[in-house]
Amino acid sequence: MSSKYVTDTIWAYLQANWTETRLIDPMNTFDDIEVAGDGTLTEWTTAMPEGSVETQVSIGSPGNQRWREDGSFALIAFVPSGGGTDRALTLAEALRDLFRAQQIDDGQGGSTITFRDVQPPDTALPSAVDASSGNWFGYSVSATYYCDFCRDTT
Repeated sequence: MSSKYVTDTIWAYLQANWTETRLIDPMNTFDDIEVAGDGTLTEWTTAMPEGSVETQVSIGSPGNQRWREDGSFALIAFVPSGGGTDRALTLAEALRDLFRAQQIDDGQGGSTITFRDVQPPDTALPSAVDASSGNWFGYSVSATYYCDFCRDTT
């Protein structure tokens, strides 16, 4: 699981920069996904940590030890089922473009998160989400990052 700082900063970056679809927090239930006024399903996107590790990268003086968090985030775009794969693939590629080679921070002097790679979607095993409010088809991409922190361990 990624640290709270990384998770919150990535989510804020998505909220500020992603305009293609509605964003759904992965901690919400599928009941929060809007259905258009005519009863049709709408596209949506979410992001969630895939895993991370933290290692000490320098000893430093007290209050100045450096730590590096390496991890990855899944970025997932969903479209209503039955429309083919093209739109889901287009959204997944747009997510890749949004994160590829980016450096982001919390805008308040926090640590910089550097994205190294964003893997292409795995089109061999497309995902499907079934929920009481409808069926979706989606592709996910995996964005790898690192983030250096200065922490006082005294």
